Amino acid sequence: MTKQTKSLLKDYGHKLRGGQLYRASAPGEPPANRSGNLRLSWRPQSASERIGKTVTIKPAITTEVKYAPYLEEGTDRMAPRPFEDPIIEKAMPRISQIFKEPY
Repeated sequence: MTKQTKSLLKDYGHKLRGGQLYRASAPGEPPANRSGNLRLSWRPQSASERIGKTVTIKPAITTEVKYAPYLEEGTDRMAPRPFEDPIIEKAMPRISQIFKEPY
């Protein structure tokens, strides 16, 4: 158990999971990392569309984790824990910069 975990346990009295402090995310925050499955599950996905001689490629990422939509959208018993839009907003300046570079 780390010094920080001991301090938090003493201050807040949270239960430990596997010797590590676990604190669930609050409504509106991104999901807390419990197992790492969601974080490790992202895979590339691209779709292409042909209109005449022009091909448009739409790159994306996707996850097969079954609980991802419930975290993103929430349920009757749980408020949403959005994670997709904050990632897109954070990445957008760099994406725009890449597409502005000459090739």
